[in-house]
Amino acid sequence: MHASHRSKCARLALALALVSGCAGSRFEAARRLDTASAYHRFVVEYPDSRYSEEAKQRIDLARLRSQPSFEGYEAFVRAWPASPLLPEVRTIVGEPVFARTRARGSVEAYAEFLSEFSDGNLAARAQGNRAYIEARGFAGEPAALARFAEEHPESDFAAEAARTAAVVAARSRTAFRTVALSLEVTASTPEPERLARVFAERATQTLAQAGVRVVASTEREDAPVHLVIRHHEGQIETQVDGGGIAERGYVAETAVTLRDAGQQPIWRRTTRFRPPAPPAGSDSSLILDVGAQGYWTAFFVPVATWNTREAVRTALPLGEPAVGIETHGSRAFVLLGDGSFRVFDLADPENPWPLAEYRRPRDFKHFSDLRVFGNRVVVFGDDGAEIVALGPQGPRYVRSYDRGSFGTLTSVEAIGGQLVAAGRRGLMVLPEREGVAAEVLVPREIVGLVAVGGRLVFSDGRSVYLTTLPLMREGRVEAQLDLVAGMRAIGLRRAGERVALLSERGALWLDVSKPAQLRVVGRIERAHAGVLDDVAALGDRAFAVGPRGLQLLDPRGGRVLESADVLARGRLAALGRHLVLVGDEWLQVVDATPFLLTSPPASAADGDASIVPEPARWNPLANDQDLWATPVQR
Repeated sequence: MHASHRSKCARLALALALVSGCAGSRFEAARRLDTASAYHRFVVEYPDSRYSEEAKQRIDLARLRSQPSFEGYEAFVRAWPASPLLPEVRTIVGEPVFARTRARGSVEAYAEFLSEFSDGNLAARAQGNRAYIEARGFAGEPAALARFAEEHPESDFAAEAARTAAVVAARSRTAFRTVALSLEVTASTPEPERLARVFAERATQTLAQAGVRVVASTEREDAPVHLVIRHHEGQIETQVDGGGIAERGYVAETAVTLRDAGQQPIWRRTTRFRPPAPPAGSDSSLILDVGAQGYWTAFFVPVATWNTREAVRTALPLGEPAVGIETHGSRAFVLLGDGSFRVFDLADPENPWPLAEYRRPRDFKHFSDLRVFGNRVVVFGDDGAEIVALGPQGPRYVRSYDRGSFGTLTSVEAIGGQLVAAGRRGLMVLPEREGVAAEVLVPREIVGLVAVGGRLVFSDGRSVYLTTLPLMREGRVEAQLDLVAGMRAIGLRRAGERVALLSERGALWLDVSKPAQLRVVGRIERAHAGVLDDVAALGDRAFAVGPRGLQLLDPRGGRVLESADVLARGRLAALGRHLVLVGDEWLQVVDATPFLLTSPPASAADGDASIVPEPARWNPLANDQDLWATPVQR
C-alpha cells in the first residue's frame, strides 16, 4: 500500500475514533441527565452514532416514565419489539396496564397480562384474579372462598371472599328463633292498651312467617334479640318560617328497633304520620281509624332470623341521585337521573373501584333506567333513549331516540339483533339509524317489557302477553294472561327464569317457560311486604327492595322470610352471589350468600298462588284473596 494512502487511512481511523469517543462521552452525559430533551440533542448531534438507536428508545422511555399508559406501552412495543429496555418499560407501565386488564375483567385479559408481566410485582394479584374468574367465584361456596382468600391474599377478590366466609359463620352464630318484645306507648297517647295489643299482634304474626316466636320481654330478659316498639301520638307545635309558633298539629310516631344482645341494632326505622287533628274531646287513637291507611302502609315490623346487618356492605355516597342499576361480571353500571352513568368494579364491595364515567350535557333531560348489551349502553326514560358505546377510550355517544319521535320509554330489550322498546306510544322496534321512524308493533301504551329465552313478555297494564318478534310482526301472541278488574300492572322485571309483574297491590311471579302458557306461580301482597320498587332473583330465591329495605321473599307462600336494613332502597340487580342496590345518593352491596341458605317454611304448591296467610283482622289494608289474573285460552 502506498505510504500516502496508509497515512490517509490512519488519519481517518483516528478521526472516527475521536468522533466515537466524543459521541460516547456525550451519550454518557445524556444518560446522567436521563431526560427526553437530553437524548434528543444527542440524536441531532450524532445521528449516525452507534448509540443513536438506544437514545431514540430512551426518548420514548423517558416520555413513558413521565406519563405511563397502556397506549404508550403498546406504542413502545410496536416501535421497539426487541428493545433491551422492555423489562424497564414493563416496570414503569405495570400499574396502568393492570388497570386496563382489570377493566376488561376476563380470564383472557389476565392471561395476556401474565404472559408479559409474569415477574412483576402485580403478577400474584393478576394470578389470583384470574383464578377467581376462572372458577366463577367458586359458586359462592364459603369453604372454597375461604381457601381462595388464604391462597391469593393479593387478589382484588380476596377481601370479599373472606367476608363471605365470615358472614356465613355469623349467620349461624347470630341465628335466633325467639324475640323478646318491649312495648312502650306514652301515657299521653290515646288508647295505649289497645295500641299495645295491636302492635304485639302485628309483631307476632309478622315474625311467625319466618318461624320466630315473640314473647314479652318480662318473660325472656335473657333472649338474644329484643324488638322494641316505642309509640307516641298527640298534639305538637309547628314552627314556620319567621320564627314564631304559627299552628298546632297532630302526629303519630313509632320507632321500631330490632337489636342483638350487645344492644347493637339489626334494624332501626321510625314511622311518622300526620293525621288530621281529632275532634275536641276525642280519646281515640287516630292510627286505628279507618282513615289511617297511610300509617299502616308505612309501618312494619322487620323480619329476620339472624343479624342480617352482617351481610350489608358500607354504602358508597355518589353525591347525586342514582335511578338505575345494571350489572355484568363484577361491574355495576349506575345511572344518574340526567342520563349520565358511572361504571364500578365491585370485586371488593367495600371499596368500589371506578372504571369509567359518561357525562351528558346539562340539557334538563330525564332518564330512569339503563340496559347493557355487549359494548353498548342504552339509557332511556321520559326523554326517549340514547345509545353509548363502551371502548378503550371510555364511553362515547352514538345516537339518540328523542321524545318527540319515540315518546317516553319504560323498557328496552335486545332481541333478534334489534332493539325493542316499550313506552307510552306502544311496543316498537327502534331503527338502527337516526332520522328513521320506529316500527310500531302495538300502538297503545305498554308499561313493561322483558326478554326471556328469545321471547318477549310485555304488558299493557291490563294483560300480560308472551310472543316472539316474528309473531308480533304478524299481530299474534303465543299466550295471554288477563289481570282481574281493578288491578293494573305498573312494570315487569326479569327474575331469574321467571317474570315478576309489579302492581300497586304487590307482585305476581309468572312462569314463562312454556311458550303456549303463562302461569302464575307466586305472589306477594303489599299488605305483607309493603311497596316493592324492584325485584331480582339469585338462583331460586326472590329478592325485593323498597321503603322496607331489602327483603327475601317466598312468592309461593306469600311470605317475607328475611330482611336487611339498607340505605339504598330504589333499584336492585344481582351480581354473582351479591345484590347491588341504588337509591337516593347511595350505591350499596349486600352479600346474598347467607340468605341463600334460608329454607322457606311450608308453603303453597307450585302453581297455586292463592294460598296466602290471612292478614291480621285489624289491618286496614287487607286485600281480598283472589288470583289477580286469569289465563286466556288461545
